[in-house]
Amino acid sequence: MSDLSSKHVLLLRRFGTVAGRLRFTGLLALILIALQRSSGRLHTTRAMMRTFGINWHTLATAQWWRLITDVLIQGQPGLRWSILIPFLWVGVSEWHLGWRRTGTAFFVTDLMSTVPTLVVLHLASAHSTWSLQQANRFDGGSSAAIYGTLATFCASRRGPNSWIAPALLVQSMVTIWLTNRRLFDIQHLVAIGVGLVIGFVFFREPVAAIADRELTEASAPADFSTAS
Repeated sequence: MSDLSSKHVLLLRRFGTVAGRLRFTGLLALILIALQRSSGRLHTTRAMMRTFGINWHTLATAQWWRLITDVLIQGQPGLRWSILIPFLWVGVSEWHLGWRRTGTAFFVTDLMSTVPTLVVLHLASAHSTWSLQQANRFDGGSSAAIYGTLATFCASRRGPNSWIAPALLVQSMVTIWLTNRRLFDIQHLVAIGVGLVIGFVFFREPVAAIADRELTEASAPADFSTAS
């Protein structure tokens, strides 16, 4: 009985450690899921986009709070697995970078992919009906922030092959844009570019951390046999 109780205590402690280390990811996941479940109907989703999304008019009239809320809502009703599954990378980023850096990357990359896009659309709207329509359309979604956070994590890592993950990320998104030519694909590319800069310039993994990790891996007992 005492062994069972001690195992339960150990599991609770481990859960508390993980929950504390992923506090930003956990809280944000709860908010995203709650908002997606509450917008199960198309008219509800459209109402939420008008209330919390952002377009050129709301940006020009200094409704700055929308720069935070627009990243929390989605443009389609119901649970968006295309958002929730890639969102797991936010947890990976927080595990390695911490909640402050991950939160910074999440919101800054989304902001930098949203504001310049709206500015360019507004400037082009005088000569393009499509640009005018896009500038007036309410924008929202978490995908750019997720890709930007993933890029930040990839760029922050050191090692002989640390360039592979950022290169694959950029190559994949460029391929998607060339295939579909959608506006939000450009926003994803901008977010990835900003994330790479943030990760490489500001959140770069210290050289000492590489030595510590290599020492830990070298001293860890092998979990396999090399005998034939």
